Amino acid sequence: MNILTYNLCLKPIVFELLKDYLNNSSSLTYSIDFSNTESIYSKNINNFIFCDQRNSKKGLDYDKSNIEYYINKKIVSDFSKIETRIYRLMSRYEKDNYKFNFESRKNHYFDLLKYAFGLIKKYNIQKLIFFDYPHHMESLILFEVAKYLNINTTIISYLYLGEYRLVVDKSIENRFPEFNNPKKLSEFNNINNNYYNKIKNNNTHRKPFYLTENNNLFHLLYFLFKDIYRSFLNGLFRESNNFVKTTLEKKFQDGKFPSEISSSILMFFNRLKIIKLKKIYEAKSKKNIDLSKKFILFCPNLQPEASTLPMAGYYSDYELILDTILEVLPEDYYVYYKEHPLVFNLLKESYLIKNPKFYDRISNKKIIFVDYKEDTFKLIDKSKLVLTPTGSVGLEALIKDKKVAFFGNPWWQKFADPVYIDSPDDLRKLISNKKESNNKNFYNDYIKTFEQTLHWEGFFYDNHDLLCKDLENNLLDNKILTNIKKYIISKINDNN
Repeated sequence: MNILTYNLCLKPIVFELLKDYLNNSSSLTYSIDFSNTESIYSKNINNFIFCDQRNSKKGLDYDKSNIEYYINKKIVSDFSKIETRIYRLMSRYEKDNYKFNFESRKNHYFDLLKYAFGLIKKYNIQKLIFFDYPHHMESLILFEVAKYLNINTTIISYLYLGEYRLVVDKSIENRFPEFNNPKKLSEFNNINNNYYNKIKNNNTHRKPFYLTENNNLFHLLYFLFKDIYRSFLNGLFRESNNFVKTTLEKKFQDGKFPSEISSSILMFFNRLKIIKLKKIYEAKSKKNIDLSKKFILFCPNLQPEASTLPMAGYYSDYELILDTILEVLPEDYYVYYKEHPLVFNLLKESYLIKNPKFYDRISNKKIIFVDYKEDTFKLIDKSKLVLTPTGSVGLEALIKDKKVAFFGNPWWQKFADPVYIDSPDDLRKLISNKKESNNKNFYNDYIKTFEQTLHWEGFFYDNHDLLCKDLENNLLDNKILTNIKKYIISKINDNN
């Protein structure tokens, strides 16, 4: 049986848990991953082909050759629903908002569609294993093609509840199916209440560890020097791994991604765009907002991220969400729009989604922009309703007993209390319901989440050598790791 894997080394613990399974179960392991992980595969996998992501994103085989496949009318029609989503994903692979035009995207979409069908056929792939939900242009197409061909496909991912919990899915839309499993995976205990209590009993939002301010000129120069140093170590004129910096005037397959040094310079100017975007938002936002008004709190997710593409589908377009809200918004209500702080983080790529005119386009007398540093809990507590595409603010608002609605596929979508918004009528009914909240089922659903997931031992490791060293020294809980391994493999082998 031949298996295709995608990004298994992005979390070294995933690779370590599966390397024996791949050797025992697979005649051939075709692995798509970052170039610096090839040595890990060569040391641990017996029969493998390693494909650098720089090739897969161009629709090329591991040896940079084209894979032929003839797309027919039925395939084009059957895949039309995801075509637009792929075009939006392609925004991650340009150096600005202009170079990757519609014709280029269309041509590359069909190249990747042929690549996915051709790759699976050429190597007789019978199983696919992804780490995290596929959210790159070629990984999402690979996932959709495998599903179309009825090939067993598994997504190994996680959810966060004060700690990282393991989830294994077969679908993007139907996330966390184990939630409805009557058989428990683990026991809920008092320590599992820590995250719940911190949110429930605090009036002030405690920012997650990843929300650090790094959006001034000092950080701009710091990251420039850091990138140049990385370029020196990797080879100044070597093709970069940083895919988002490429210029795509030509057909993707025909060109190269920028060199390491070019990538560093491009990112300097892209980070300048983020600083400019922050100034524009700050000029439009209010620091001392009136919390006595009736308002709906809209907290958009960070973009570009898997949480919106593909998880939010059509509603990855925030203008569409705001149009839906404004269509049904009562006369005496307002929308308080609070931008995600990571939009202005210089290590993110928000310049690809939000250009300097974005906030002008969504401006409306009914929309009040809130300072991104404003305390989120204070806003949740005073809001009439909290809206999010798929964000964790929805979970926080549920814990604080507020009405919550979502537009995409968050992992908590199966909870009984939050409302999925599919049309303006759904939102109109929710707003017209004068009850402040109706979260009577929430705590039971919260407990159930812990009972249907496993604590993910080893999740925080990003260095494979360090992980292996600590495994050898028995610094991780082997009993938990053994349970995780058995569970993942059982889900991979499940053909349903």
